[in-house]
Amino acid sequence: MKHGYPVITDDVLAIQFKDGIPVVIPSYPFIKLLPDAVAALGHDVETFPLLNRTTTKRIQTFENSYLHNVYPLGKIYALAISDRHEVQDCSSTEPLLSLVNHSRALNALTDPDSQKHHFQQCSEIVKSIPFRILHRKPGLDDLSVIVRQVEADISR
Repeated sequence: MKHGYPVITDDVLAIQFKDGIPVVIPSYPFIKLLPDAVAALGHDVETFPLLNRTTTKRIQTFENSYLHNVYPLGKIYALAISDRHEVQDCSSTEPLLSLVNHSRALNALTDPDSQKHHFQQCSEIVKSIPFRILHRKPGLDDLSVIVRQVEADISR
């Protein structure tokens, strides 16, 4: 957001196909942040409301204007904690396995037809969208470095 990009979702991203093109559908107009993330973004933790009384997570809300937009999906980045910041290509099977394994819907799909349909959807996505692994060091100090690496990868 500090680099001028809209925040589309917190941690779950809905993808659908429109005219054969995968698009992403924005979710709720807020994200949940731990106090260290609020501080790393340069804000005072106390100015952000608590998510609820049982957590230290804070809420950052956004303008509702982006909620009506649907965005084309250009690339997918799987996050990996590492000793370096780097965008890396992956093996031919890694994108599909990663997408299937990181699908939140996977646990909710109990009948074989739904599981088959979900697997086919994931397969269509990885056939039509480049997939990368974004290695990043633990911590939040280098967020701007990571954004610049993704920007450079997208411009290639």
